[in-house]
Amino acid sequence: MIKDFINLIYPNLCCLCGEPLPSTQTKWCLSCDLKLPKTHFGSLGHNTIYQALTGQWSLEFALSSYYFKKGNAMQTLLHQLKYRGKIQLGHQLGEKRANDLIKLHHIKPVDIVLPVPLHPSKLLTRGYNQAEVLGKPIADRLKCQLPFENMRRTRATQTQTKKARYTRWENVDSIFHISKPLDLENKHVLLVDDVFTTGATIGGCLNVLSEIKGIKMSVATLAIADY
Repeated sequence: MIKDFINLIYPNLCCLCGEPLPSTQTKWCLSCDLKLPKTHFGSLGHNTIYQALTGQWSLEFALSSYYFKKGNAMQTLLHQLKYRGKIQLGHQLGEKRANDLIKLHHIKPVDIVLPVPLHPSKLLTRGYNQAEVLGKPIADRLKCQLPFENMRRTRATQTQTKKARYTRWENVDSIFHISKPLDLENKHVLLVDDVFTTGATIGGCLNVLSEIKGIKMSVATLAIADY
């Protein structure tokens, strides 16, 4: 009775189309879910993100679930996650990313999920790291560690959104540091982030990770920019 009264005053609505939702456990409706711009990156060696990175780094796999484009549903979801404090959206998006990975039986087992870190100043302002929010459901489903404190961003950088490609790479050069490299030796580390654009931020992380003895690296982002 009380729950029905609360739903009457504060109805649970789809964050994309505004239609009523049957459960508070979901944040967008099935109709909108079916319309999300999926990449269908099921082939590990033949997708945009893998090919963009493997020229410089040796990766086990690199995958993105959705396309991110100005005005599309994925931009709306991630904007609400990053700038409007809708952490529950991140939990649901992380679950979907995890489900996509679980379905790929041919990927090698992962030991550690490592979210791309925010600088402490930005973390203080936002209150959370969206990559960590996305990474926790993935680590839970893959039954592996999530040592989010092991990689630090040592220098605050300006937003990458409106920068030219070469400027983005300069912007993230040598800004990441591994606190406990021994914990990552001979491990398969899955680097997790929200959106893959030029690969500059991911590349900065891979640079420092690749120096660790015996490490195997993979990348999973929720989305990849579609320009």
